[in-house]
This record gives sequence, structure tokens and C-alpha cells, in this order.
Amino acid sequence: KAVVSTQSTGILKTTAKGSVAIIISVFHQYTSYDIEEKMIEQAYIKTMISSVRTTERVIYSDYSEISPWNSSYLKHYKQVQKPTWRYFMGTMPDLHYLIKSQPLLLVICGFLRSFGMWLGISNPVLGLFIFIACALDNWYNVAYASWAIICVMFWSWAMSVPKELLYNGLYPGQGMLMGLLIYSTSTLEAQFDNLLPQMIYIFFLALLNLILFQGLCSFFVKLMNISPMMIAPLVVATLYKAMKHESTFLVLPEQSADPTNSDPTSPHYFNGDMYTVFNAIAISMSHLVFSNNLWSAFALSLGTAITSPILLLTMWTGSIVSTITAVAISPVWIEVLPRYYLFAGIITMSVICGFFFVPTPFSLVIGIMCTIFTTFVTIALHGLLEPLYLRIIGAWATYIVCISLYAGGGAFSSLIPVELAAMTTPEDHLRRFILSRRILKVYQLIN
Repeated sequence: KAVVSTQSTGILKTTAKGSVAIIISVFHQYTSYDIEEKMIEQAYIKTMISSVRTTERVIYSDYSEISPWNSSYLKHYKQVQKPTWRYFMGTMPDLHYLIKSQPLLLVICGFLRSFGMWLGISNPVLGLFIFIACALDNWYNVAYASWAIICVMFWSWAMSVPKELLYNGLYPGQGMLMGLLIYSTSTLEAQFDNLLPQMIYIFFLALLNLILFQGLCSFFVKLMNISPMMIAPLVVATLYKAMKHESTFLVLPEQSADPTNSDPTSPHYFNGDMYTVFNAIAISMSHLVFSNNLWSAFALSLGTAITSPILLLTMWTGSIVSTITAVAISPVWIEVLPRYYLFAGIITMSVICGFFFVPTPFSLVIGIMCTIFTTFVTIALHGLLEPLYLRIIGAWATYIVCISLYAGGGAFSSLIPVELAAMTTPEDHLRRFILSRRILKVYQLIN
């Protein structure tokens, strides 16, 4: 093979028999946020001729954010001056650097980052607002979520999981969904009686959750380079729900009314009243943390607006599309609103248009379509799996649609997939994609 030495352009080209690998190392200085201090941004590309993902769709990594799936991002991160408000956006890597020698603060920050990971961003400020959103519902909600996160953190520490994966919230964040789903298996009236036994169950189920998540990572991440999302806590919660039917130790929750027997004269039945739809759209945001309090939606929106405006836009888009789809299928479905069937579409929209794929007009359209599909699958699975709660079924529908699209995303040239090890925030993905195309055009690697 022939190697061409690096020149002032910073390009290293290596030609090997049967394939061509192009690695670009561009040192690009620029003024950041109108501050005089300069920052060096490194961009790397490696692509093979036989690869499904073409050069035009490869995104450089400049390590400006925290990637939960790749701890090396923090090692390459270089601090720069920026406006105060910018320090709270993204994944807040500067805060991590500030407290990196203080384990207690790292654990506390990791606890809050775990809440943030529920929406896909390792940000303690976002996590704080999600914590507040849970607390606005009732203290049982936040107690279950917090206890599950703490239990997963404990077992991760006991099993010698790398500390960085605890501090960035990747592993503990799996516990939040498990805690919320177990919390939702009992009515509010039965929460006090079930609190202690369910907390004991959560402690041991957290270990099962950790084992399942690690096993899924070995398959999805190492073999397929796909995020397993939160399948592990969903499996644990599904098994727990099934176990409760055989348990004499826990009190079973009251069953909700069958929506197919709804009264058309009921105020919950959609009869053209747009206020009902607007209320459904708003409350479905609260359902992201299994809350029925509209102020929870406000807290989530405020925290997301600070952290990632693109995520805020996709969340509300998913909420609107899910609600309209459910009403279009059958107006009577508006009555199952308290059973948390809309949050699945919000997650699907946010994941597809921003995390799994670069936010572009085409990924927005695909995200809307997949949100509709998720609502279809949720309703269909509810008809097949009646004993399971809609919030569990909705989560299964989300993961089926999102993982299927991401697994085959390389075959759709209009979608720009984000490599798992480089997933950070929607804004960072879009910025890196635009920068990547500029660099490729400068060196005439793309038209």
C-alpha cells in the first residue's frame, strides 16, 4: 500500500488494494461565539468503498459534547469560553470538567444526568427539570424513579461498571423507566400499602435490569452498532406485571374501564371540541413522566428549551401527531388519555428526528410517519395484549419502530444516521453534519 505524507492541508490518504480508506484530519481554527480565544476542531473520517453509508453521510466527531456511549469524548474535549447561557445547553461537559476530581459531586450530577437520559440527553439541568416534573405529579412518582436510579447505580458500582458510565447517566438512566412502570402498576390509593414491598422488589429487579442491559449491549452495540434504548427496564416491568397476577403479597391495582364501552355522551368522547384535543396534546407531554399534572408538561418544556430547542420542537410535534392519529382512528380513544398511550409517539418522534438521524426536513417527515405507525402499533398491541398496561405496550411499540428504522437506516440515502458512539444532542448532530459537508466540499471529496 502507498501512504501520502501529511502536508499543510492536513490530509492523509492511504490507498490499499481492493479498498480505499480516506482519513481526514483537519485543524480548523475559528472564533467561537465572538470570543477572541481560538479553539482547534479535529475532524475524522473513515469510509470504505463497500460501506452502505457513503462519504456524504459520514459525520465528523469534534468531541464538543458528552457522548454517553463513548467515554473518550471527555478525554478529547477542549474547553473554550462562551456566553453563560451556553454552558447550560447540550450535555454540559464544562461542568463535568469542573468537578471531575470530586467523586461525591460527580455522583450527584450523575443522578441528575440519569433523569436527563430519559429524554436522551446527559444534562443535569434537564434532569433537574424532569425530577421536578415527576414531583409535580405526586411524591410516589419521584420516589419510585429516584429509588430505581439509586439501586441501578449501586448494582453498577458493585459489578464494577466503569465509573464514567455511571457519571454520565447511561446505566442508571435505565432505572428510571423501570421505577415509573412499577409505580404505575398500582392505583394511587394503593400506593402506600404497596410502597415498601415494591421498593424491595425494585432493589433486586435493578440487578436483573443491569444484567439484561449489559447483555443487550453485547448484542445490539457490539454486533449491530445499534442502541438497545430502554428495552431492559421494559422487559423487567413486563415480567413484574405478569408476576403480580400470581402474587398474594402485592395488592393488584383496580382495572380501568374498557374504552370500547365508552358513552358517546361522555365529556371525554371527542365530538369536535378542540379544547379536548389541545388538553390531550398538553397532558400527553406530562405523561412522559407518568404525570397527570399539566405543570409537569411545563417543567419538561422549560428544561428541554434550555437544553435542546430541537428536542422541544420534536417532542411537541410528536404529541400533536399522536393525538390527531388516535382521534382519527377512533374518537373513543380520547377517553384512554389517562392510560398514557400518547407518550410513545413523542419518544419516537424525538429519537428519529434528532438522535438516531440528523434533524433534516426528510428525517422530520419520516419521524412524523413513524409517530403515526407507533400509535397504530400501540393500539394494535393493546387489542392483542389486553392485560398489559398501555404505557408498557406503548414503550414496546416505540422500540419496535425506532430500532427497526435505525437498523435499516443505512439503506435509505435520504436519512443521515448518527453513529452510536457519536450520539450527543440534536443540535450537535446538525452542527457537525453541516461542518462535515463544508470540509468535504473544500477538499472536493463530494460535489
